Amino acid sequence: MLWVMPLPANIVLRNFGLAIFLAAVRHQCGSAVREDNPPETGLSMLFIGMAVLLTTVIIVLLVGHYLMKIPFDD
Repeated sequence: MLWVMPLPANIVLRNFGLAIFLAAVRHQCGSAVREDNPPETGLSMLFIGMAVLLTTVIIVLLVGHYLMKIPFDD
């Protein structure tokens, strides 16, 4: 079975899902979001996020290239 979703519909659904997820997270944590001081923790959170992202990307690239023989540009 082959099913293709148009790109605009895909983007709308992804953005809607992200908005619902963020609303649910905000609802669950309540006032804890307001108690954190973003200027103090913002830069460290940015670097932590970058480290997690780069680690994941590198692992996926290496596994895909060496184990699955997928070229880097695919």
